[in-house]
Order: sequence, then structure tokens, then C-alpha cells
Amino acid sequence: MLRFSTLVLVTAVVSLFFAGRSDAAPAEKQPLSASLVADRSAVKAGGEVTIGVLVKVEPHWHTYWANSGDAGEAPRIEMSGPAGVEFGTIQWPLPSRIEVDGGVTYGYENEVLLMVPAKLPKQISGTEVKIDARLSFQVCHADTCVEFKSNQSIRFPVSEDSRPAKEELFAAYRAKLPLPAGKDPAIERIEQKAGFSAPEPVFFVYWKDMPQKVEWFPLATSAVGIDQVKVTAGPNCTVVTYKTKLYKPAEIPGGKIESLVVYEDAGGRRHGVNVQIQVMPGK
Repeated sequence: MLRFSTLVLVTAVVSLFFAGRSDAAPAEKQPLSASLVADRSAVKAGGEVTIGVLVKVEPHWHTYWANSGDAGEAPRIEMSGPAGVEFGTIQWPLPSRIEVDGGVTYGYENEVLLMVPAKLPKQISGTEVKIDARLSFQVCHADTCVEFKSNQSIRFPVSEDSRPAKEELFAAYRAKLPLPAGKDPAIERIEQKAGFSAPEPVFFVYWKDMPQKVEWFPLATSAVGIDQVKVTAGPNCTVVTYKTKLYKPAEIPGGKIESLVVYEDAGGRRHGVNVQIQVMPGK
């Protein structure tokens, strides 16, 4: 017994010595972190809650928008919960154009909040609701890319006293969401050239007051490719030209795809509006 106790003591002392050494190799820091947040303190039957994935990216790195552009991969967020919970689509804040070798990507630097609305069923059993999220992000810097994957959960007490939470954070990112077509007060009208099936389709954005800067972001789809985008200024309008490659015409409802027009006002603030563009004759 004595010899065994002595061995245990020596082993413990050696372990403590190595645990306290300052020259031990530190764990490698990930260039991206993600956590779940919510805009309500609790949930109630039949109520709604928005779950946000708060993404923070190290300086000089970036992650991607719904369409990653010429490189990269769009984030994937898969949420699940108790029976009857209905999840909406991801709400994407306005992206930025990020120049990379070989082209332009669309994404986010520093921080972004990707929001997913959820509708609760009219009947909830139990005193708690748990929402699970499977997250997958690609984060890149120059010619180096890292995959970030994480399974996370967020829990809500079930209560009629469901108060707002994280109000400043959600308000800031909701202000960065694009407006529906026809709802932006700065835009007078949007017209698409009749001969859109020509080699160089074009559409025009007519402004009430010409903005400082205009960008165009087509949404990614496996049914059609958008290439050679040019955004130029015309008389009180912005002219957008592009090339299309049709891959799966049957998967393009009405011959239209979604896109995003982003502009900068005189004060340097960015605004966006969703715009449908015609890429093939409608049925």
C-alpha cells in the first residue's frame, strides 16, 4: 500500500508541474466563431421568435453571403426543434464585394448576424423549448480557407411573459436587411430591357436622387449562371448588364431569379432592395 500511495503522489506532482508550464503549445485559434442568440427571453404557444447566428470573423478573413460569388461556399444553417415548430428562411444582411485572386466574392467581414424566424405551435408540452442548429461556414483569407462546423442549441422557457431580448443587436441587423421591391423610397422605378434574351441582358434602376455608389448581387442558383456583371451610371439611372447561362430552365419559376441592388446614400449609409430579374421568357 505504501509503495502504491507514493507512486500516486509522484504522478500527481509531475502532472501538476506540466499543467502549470507556460511553454505548452496553445490551442490553435479559429478565424471564425459563431453563437446562437434570440430576440425573445421566452416563448409562448403560437408565438414567434427570431434566432440569430452571431458570426465573428478575425481581421483580414471573410465568410460568405447566400451567393459566394466567384469562389467560396455559402453558409449552411439547419435548425430543428419540437414537433410543430416552423422555421423561415435565412434573413441575409447586405453583403459586401470582396476582391480575391481570380474574381470577386460576396460576403461579410468582422461580424454578421444571420437571422432565422421561427413560429411556435399553438400547443407546447413542457416548460422548455430547445432549438438545435447545425452550422457550417467557410472562412477565407487570401488563398487559405478553413471550414467551421458546429452543432449548437438554445433553450427557451415557455412563458406568457415573453419579453424582447438583445434589442440593439437585432435592430442594428434588421436595419441592414434589404427592402422588398417597390418599397424603397429612393427608387423611382426599375425596368428590364425587352430583348432580355439577347447576348447581353440589361435592366435599369431609375432614381429620385442619384446615389453615391450602386452594386448588384444576383442570388446563387443551380438553374442559371450569371457572369460578366457591369454596373454603370446613366442619366439619372443605373444600368446593369450581365451574361446568363441556363442550366435547368424548368427550375426557374416564371423565368425570373432574385437579385439585390445595394446603394450608398449621400451620408454613406448602405441600403438594399430585392429585385426580380428576367433571365428567360416567362410562361
